[in-house]
Amino acid sequence: MKLIHTFNEEQFSKNEINKMGVRRAIRAVIFDDDNNIAILHVQRDKYYSLPGGAVEKDETFQSGFVRECWEETGCRVEIVKEVGETFEIRGQNNMINNSVCYIAKIIGEKGPLNLDEDELDENIKLIWVDIDKAIELTSNYSNKVSLYNKYTRQRDIIFLKEVKSNL
Repeated sequence: MKLIHTFNEEQFSKNEINKMGVRRAIRAVIFDDDNNIAILHVQRDKYYSLPGGAVEKDETFQSGFVRECWEETGCRVEIVKEVGETFEIRGQNNMINNSVCYIAKIIGEKGPLNLDEDELDENIKLIWVDIDKAIELTSNYSNKVSLYNKYTRQRDIIFLKEVKSNL
């Protein structure tokens, strides 16, 4: 997997990083038949993000990807291509968030979202937009957000720009 970026604004040393736990996660750039991609609008906190989330212990990145896509977009998907991975060094949680991103296409029809209780509380809505609009929406966030939220926004923008550069 191609390393795209490592976020380490707190400047942890390699020794400190080696002592941290690792959280495996995925991000999805899902294209529909109209060449639009899925973006989540987290209305409660007023930001946009790529679908994705944690990979369970018994899952591969690929199987976690398929599950997360179904939960957050209501779509069955097929992985088309690897985009790459990022690492977010998070001192607050004493962990490294390893996010792997794939490009996927929808198989069959779009269905209803299958959100968990936390996601329902965030009032998440799914929209389908072209890649330029997705980059624009994910780029609009306040600099006053937490370091974690800053990393997640930057990570999504990096993944989207990587996909756009390879279209």
